[in-house]
Amino acid sequence: MSDFVTPYLFNAHALPVDTDEPHARHGNHLRVNHHPLLGLPVAPFLVARAEIDNLKLLNTRSDARFYDRNDNELLPPFDVTPDNPVTAVITLAPRETCIWAQVEALSVEDSKPREQPDSPPPVTDAEPIPFNPILPRPGVVRPGGSRPMPPNNPFDDIGRITRRPSPLFNRERFRVPNIDPDLLRRNRRLTCEAFVDSAAGPATIGRRSERRYAFSGPGITQIRITGWGRVTRVRWIEARDEQRLEYEPCTIMNLPHEGGARYLPIHDALARADQRVAQQAPKRRPLQETLDTPAPAAAPLADATFEQQRVASLSATAVADLEPLINDLSQSQREQVVDEAFVDEHGNNVGSSTASRLGRVLQMLADPGTASRLGYKWRDDAYKESDERVVFYRVFGFFADPPPSGPLDQRPPEETLVDGMIDSLRPQHRNWSRQELLQALASLLGHSGDDAPLTHATARTPLAGVNAEALDKLEDHDRYFGVSSIAIADRGAPLDPLRPPQLPPPEETPPLRDNWLPATPPAARREVIVDVRKSRVGGLLAAGKRTPAAAPGAVYRPLNKANGDGFHLPLVLALNSDDGTQPPEPEPGSGFVADRQAGPEAIRYFIAEQDRFGRWSNWARREHRAGVRPRPPRPEFQAYYRQPAIEDAASNGGSVLVKVMVPDAESLAPGSHLLQTLRLFRVDEVDGTLAPLEAAEADKQLHPADAGAPADERRFLLDLRWTGPVLAATEQRTLRLTARWIDTEGRQSEESTPTTLRLVDPRPPAPVPVPDELQYAARPDVTGLCWVEYRWHPQPGQHHFGVYYSDENRLRSHLDDLDRHDLLDDLDAAADAAARATIFRANEALFPDFLFERLREVNVAFNSGERGFRHPVSGSLRILNFYKVAAEAESGAKPVLTDVPMIVYGVPNADPPPRPTVQVTPVSAEAGENPLVAQVQINLLTGTTKGLNWRLRRSSVSTQTLARVPVVATGAMGEIDEATGRQQSVYRDDGPVQIAPHAQLRPWVRYSWVAEVQGAPESGSEAAGQAVPGLWSRPSDPFSLVLLPEQPPAPPSIDDVQGQTVGSDRRQVQITFSHPDELSGGSVGSYRLRLSRRLASDAPLELLRDEAIGGSGPFVVSDEASDSTPVPVGTEYLVELVDPLGRASGPGLAVVT
Repeated sequence: MSDFVTPYLFNAHALPVDTDEPHARHGNHLRVNHHPLLGLPVAPFLVARAEIDNLKLLNTRSDARFYDRNDNELLPPFDVTPDNPVTAVITLAPRETCIWAQVEALSVEDSKPREQPDSPPPVTDAEPIPFNPILPRPGVVRPGGSRPMPPNNPFDDIGRITRRPSPLFNRERFRVPNIDPDLLRRNRRLTCEAFVDSAAGPATIGRRSERRYAFSGPGITQIRITGWGRVTRVRWIEARDEQRLEYEPCTIMNLPHEGGARYLPIHDALARADQRVAQQAPKRRPLQETLDTPAPAAAPLADATFEQQRVASLSATAVADLEPLINDLSQSQREQVVDEAFVDEHGNNVGSSTASRLGRVLQMLADPGTASRLGYKWRDDAYKESDERVVFYRVFGFFADPPPSGPLDQRPPEETLVDGMIDSLRPQHRNWSRQELLQALASLLGHSGDDAPLTHATARTPLAGVNAEALDKLEDHDRYFGVSSIAIADRGAPLDPLRPPQLPPPEETPPLRDNWLPATPPAARREVIVDVRKSRVGGLLAAGKRTPAAAPGAVYRPLNKANGDGFHLPLVLALNSDDGTQPPEPEPGSGFVADRQAGPEAIRYFIAEQDRFGRWSNWARREHRAGVRPRPPRPEFQAYYRQPAIEDAASNGGSVLVKVMVPDAESLAPGSHLLQTLRLFRVDEVDGTLAPLEAAEADKQLHPADAGAPADERRFLLDLRWTGPVLAATEQRTLRLTARWIDTEGRQSEESTPTTLRLVDPRPPAPVPVPDELQYAARPDVTGLCWVEYRWHPQPGQHHFGVYYSDENRLRSHLDDLDRHDLLDDLDAAADAAARATIFRANEALFPDFLFERLREVNVAFNSGERGFRHPVSGSLRILNFYKVAAEAESGAKPVLTDVPMIVYGVPNADPPPRPTVQVTPVSAEAGENPLVAQVQINLLTGTTKGLNWRLRRSSVSTQTLARVPVVATGAMGEIDEATGRQQSVYRDDGPVQIAPHAQLRPWVRYSWVAEVQGAPESGSEAAGQAVPGLWSRPSDPFSLVLLPEQPPAPPSIDDVQGQTVGSDRRQVQITFSHPDELSGGSVGSYRLRLSRRLASDAPLELLRDEAIGGSGPFVVSDEASDSTPVPVGTEYLVELVDPLGRASGPGLAVVT
């Protein structure tokens, strides 16, 4: 025997089919599946059968848990209502598998006497929909409630079984989507739906809406219970639990290949395969082979010949792939790949891809017919029919452990998982040699012995067709192993007919669900994505469309592609992907069908589903809206404005030209209509919106550059022309242009990118006023540069100013190139810079534009509103500088530079006069003069620059810092003495200076005089009205002189005599006197005070003191009598002053009273 393994590795599934099934033939249909990493089996699947006709004989379990819609656990028995479905979860331990389960329940419909309806119910495609009752049924467990009481009419056992649905609820008769409430109230049934685990989540096995609610399948995990009724328990069978059964080998399911190195040799393998196909051939044609969506029961009849031809056509490639997979030992089955070509809708080869050969074979197992030919499906009708007949099938499979694809740490997780499952088999069921494999096959048939037991198979055994003579072709290694699975067909519980898949309306699907495909307009073709939900995992689809959706005589076209023999390939559900690279986690049975040949009209789609056993659902329908055609492309154009001639601008406008590129039909977006008209919109910023212009696409012209180009590379243009408005002088305005394409259906494109066209008057603005005289720059600064600055008031229309520069050397060089030596001679003979400037200005027309360069970053906007420029030139230049200022309009219109007059600038760098000399002589004061007067004579030996003015400074302190020496006076220099070449000026200085007009010269003070002489103004500057003063000479050497008074000092004036008694006979005398002059001798010396006393009239004079004195008074002297010499009344004092030269003043007499 072989190990029963997890369905993930190897499983079998049986489906009981009644005689009223319109497509699949009556009997039990058995499907075998295994993990694709196992590769192909090494021997036919061996099927053994056992039957039981009493359900009580089954060894079942009842471990299950029940949960309502809010995940509250329920304890049976409990009631089920439409608003609170219940899920029964099979309680499984690790490595346990449920292969059969039955819900023991009684619906409300089955628990009351059956009433015949007054009239037949309406016909509909939909399943009966449960409703929410107004009053809850007693006995239903609510969240937080207690265990319910049994209902009024409990059942003790499952009673007599009726396999077929009641005529009242025959699904073939329901044809409208909505059920009226009265019918819904009568439809109080239970519906159970069983699920198994799949890679995408729980996948449905099928539904039962009639007692018994029994299901079989590989790995049932849960059952969903809906409707009205009471549930008492769930019975189920675990695959490994022992049953009282007697299995008998009944058939083998072989590959359509005679065998070889990797497969057991079989006689007449192809004939056996074709016999299986004929034996399970459907009663009616598959729906993809029908026209105009007939119901499953209305599809055309089929026979075995048609099915054999269809299956042979579909499986031809897979059967051919078996040869290398079985006999090519250079590569493992996993490693074998084939190159598949991609073709477009016209059959043209557009690419290729590499596909797994093994995968190409295994994907053909999806179709029941091809699966039957490949040995993975079989129909059994050799059993006795009864309501409690349960048929068990034990399927044995034999494989070779596939070699690893690489080191353990580099294998994919899926391979590691499969290897672990194989390694978990019991030792006696794996690592077989070829001989042990053959013995295992023989033992399953009741044979024994070691000498090729299969050679003794009789004609009655399933393996009678083994080619015993070719057994040595089978590979001999120790990697064979055997597995088995059990499938159950419960004849008393055939599944409900398949429900059609759900096609959600377009508004529930993601946006942009149809895409236009490449096609040259006016042809239009799009890809429509039809979302599908609630489809069976692994089911096949038949799909078609009717276009237009609702028009009379609409044509039906299948979406299933026909092969070369005219048979249509079944469709599989495509999975949605979030980013196109990795599949998301969709709900099982969700995906889409793509129609890449859809037209632009509204389309009605039809999709029916086939399960793995050959049963078909009815058609699901959905109408897809008409395709939204792409709008025409946004126009691309270029606009040009040609100005009128300057002389015509006052009366004529310029011309406007718009060139629009016309896209050819091939470059239009797929699905577009052809272009018909271009509409151009114009907005003038002054005149407002103008009438739009239109041009027909048919009026397009060949692009001038493509005259000789091939026809498929030529470009076309549309030209639109008109005359623009007449502009004012220097005016500019904008014209905003936009355009739209209009197609043949009147749809407008998006507005083009706006183009703003500037309309510009060509006339230049008014010229900048230019002086005729020579101008001068500022004096050189500390860096040695002098700055040329020119200002003017801007006029309307003057927006920019171009400043151009040239110098005298460049212009002279050009005159030399012109052989104008006469002008050069005149320039050399000119008396000064002003004369040279006049010559250049008189001949401006001789100097072309290229002699002038445009200056950058010299324009200045002054705060006064004036405009101008500042330009630095070297302060040492002796040549002239020439400037041109061209006023430019905002549009760029400007005059011809040759017509712009020149501005001539000189550099004020004439040499200053020589250093003058100064001679000072004291003279007597004249009338009106201060007492002390000095005559200052300024002498200048004339050099290259004539002296114009003198400036005299005087100081009694120091002349080292000239700026601190006060200016006495300024004046004009005398004329040049022709004989001596000197200039002379004389000034009488009696004391006043500019900062102190009333000052006087003081005696005894040493004064220093310094003189400066200013040169004549720069040549020609006075004529320009802006004389540039000449430079000042260096200061002369200082001339120092002390002024002396002509007379001795005047006598002092006695102001007061005070006497004070001291004791009894002495007095203290205090004399106060003043003098009109300040008693300061300056640098010559000091004034001295002599005080003499006579105590009596006949007494001699006594000199009391002789001391220095200074200041401007009043002065106080005192005399104090001593003990030996009292001062009596009448004592006389004489006060005398002596100047620094020793000259004494007259005495001043003071008498003590």
